[in-house]
Amino acid sequence: MPVLAQRVSWRLAKPPRAVGSADLSPEEQERARVAIRFLVKRFGTWGKLAAAMKANVQTVRFAVSARGAVSAGVALRAARAAGVPLEDVLAGRWPAPTACPHCGRE
Repeated sequence: MPVLAQRVSWRLAKPPRAVGSADLSPEEQERARVAIRFLVKRFGTWGKLAAAMKANVQTVRFAVSARGAVSAGVALRAARAAGVPLEDVLAGRWPAPTACPHCGRE
């Protein structure tokens, strides 16, 4: 049985980390961003929205930013804060394009 004279270690190359969320498609992420922007107007401030979502303000703001990604968890929290099913947010059925962000009427 051969014995190594020197200590050798092998490491597998790790795949590069993907930027963004693998949970949601880019289209679903954009629809969730629209919903979060709508909710910001409805709640008045980022802080109030983050409190309603039970999330950090920076997490919510980063999700809406151009370089951020909306995770499934953030989308779920936004749907709960809005009081609508997650499927409606991800499909783009909520908010309606003609809905007023302040009163919610269409």
